[in-house]
Amino acid sequence: MQRYFVKRHQQNIIFEQDDIFHITKVMRVKKGDAFEVVDQQQALFLVETVSLSPFEVKIVEQRAVATELTTKLTLYYVMAKGDKTDFVIQKATELGVNKIVLLQSSRSVIKIDDGKSENKLARFQKIAKEASEQSKRLIIPTIEINADFKSIGKDQSTLKMIADEEVAGLTKNLYSLLDAITTNQSIALLVGPEGGFSRQEVEYVKINQFIPISLGKRILRSETAAIHFVGVVASYLERQ
Repeated sequence: MQRYFVKRHQQNIIFEQDDIFHITKVMRVKKGDAFEVVDQQQALFLVETVSLSPFEVKIVEQRAVATELTTKLTLYYVMAKGDKTDFVIQKATELGVNKIVLLQSSRSVIKIDDGKSENKLARFQKIAKEASEQSKRLIIPTIEINADFKSIGKDQSTLKMIADEEVAGLTKNLYSLLDAITTNQSIALLVGPEGGFSRQEVEYVKINQFIPISLGKRILRSETAAIHFVGVVASYLERQ
């Protein structure tokens, strides 16, 4: 069943114009058809179409679901060339992250231009919104773009880990760290560019309590590492 994010004021459901177009022109919803909406309080409702022009729905029932991770995940990802960043945002959203911060590092191929960041951010947010709807989430992850790599030092997560190719090998340390995490705590994951982080950058994040971990014995592309990292952590957190 299709799901959309909306604003709700009591029984009044407010849709974005793009969503109305998608519902009426792409999905070809008819009067009486039902679908799901999530409001700004993360409440899920089944609604029924009352009118197409003007577009109007009524609430049929509120539904109780638990699709979100109980541990908040933040992904710090150094922006990659082409559509790789789009792909990472889409898949990390599907896997359950709460926040994605796009960074620039010393070996970045993509340089963040503050003058163009606003347009990029709007596109990234749209990708995250559509991925959240498709994966039946109750939130849309927050997306940020920050050219200052050292801003990562402000992160206050309970557990902070960096995927470091210099420690490639067994994943025992990763799982040992996750063993200590309890419900309602937070985790930050840091993934670098294709060329990896400089040792100075690794030392900086280590000073700021990021722990180097291995994702396995093979060296992964940056987009693969980001998706794999989030997937492994999310799967571990939902093991019980």
